[in-house]
Order: sequence, then structure tokens, then C-alpha cells
Amino acid sequence: MLFDEQELQKELAKSISSCKKSVFVLSAFIKKSAFEWFISQFKDSNIDVTIVARWTLADLLSGISDLGVYELCKSKGWTFKIDQRNHSKVYLIDSSYALVGSSNLTGSGLGLHSKSNFELSMKGEVSDIDLNKVNKYIDSCVTVTDEIYEEIVKVYNSSEKVKIHNNIKW
Repeated sequence: MLFDEQELQKELAKSISSCKKSVFVLSAFIKKSAFEWFISQFKDSNIDVTIVARWTLADLLSGISDLGVYELCKSKGWTFKIDQRNHSKVYLIDSSYALVGSSNLTGSGLGLHSKSNFELSMKGEVSDIDLNKVNKYIDSCVTVTDEIYEEIVKVYNSSEKVKIHNNIKW
């Protein structure tokens, strides 16, 4: 079954609220307002959460991702990772099933805005082979620490917001 962006929003909310162990999110773009909605779906504070964003300087300068997501992750005790190759949109629940499609963790991607993107996603069980792929990828990503975050903020603040810098690597 295909979910549009608003159906995915409802399915993701249901999945998070019934989650028992873990949630892994791989999303190229993450906006703070959508991330706040995501946080509000958790009924259990003991869930292990790992977030992987792309976070290129261009993403941050153009506003398609927000720096504040790291601070929210940190306040929840969640792991925040980055990989500038990341273009996936995967919401993995309890290592048993995933919502996979075109929806980033943004208001437009999840149908949280009146003028959202048109997105399609599917829900499916994940095998041990799938989990190994996801875990191997997540292990290869950079875990953001306060020191890394401060360096990113420093570069962000010293960059002109009108210029897009695709060649800078964190």
C-alpha cells in the first residue's frame, strides 16, 4: 500500500506511539518544526532514537535543514549523525518494519503544511540483511558532538547565506 504524505504522517505517528525499543530516521533534510512534531509523538521516553541527516552547508544555508535539530536531539539524549551522501528517507521502527519513500522529516515532506509536497511511501518488514545494511551505513556516519556542532555553527555563521557552498565537507 502506498501512503501519501498525510497518510504517512498518520502512520508514522501511530508507529512512534506504539514503539517499544528503537527508532532510526534517515532523512536528507530535517526541519526543526517537523522534528518538534516528531518528538511529540513519543509516549515512551526510553526509546533509543538515532537520527541521520545530510547537513551539507548548502542545506543549512538554504534553510532546507535546521541547525536546531541537533540541540533538540541532545536535549532528548538521542544520537544525531550526519553524512553528506545521505539522500534516503527511512523511518525504521523497532528494527522490524520501515516506512520508506520520498518524505523527508520536514513539514512539506510529512504533510504538516497546507501546501506540502506530493510524496509517496510504503511500509514493509525488514529482514536481517536489511538491518545489517542500515546498521553498517549508520555506523559509517559521523556522530555529531558539541565540538563538531560548534565548528559547524562557526562555519555557518561565517558564510554568506546567499551563496551556496557545495564543496565544503565537515
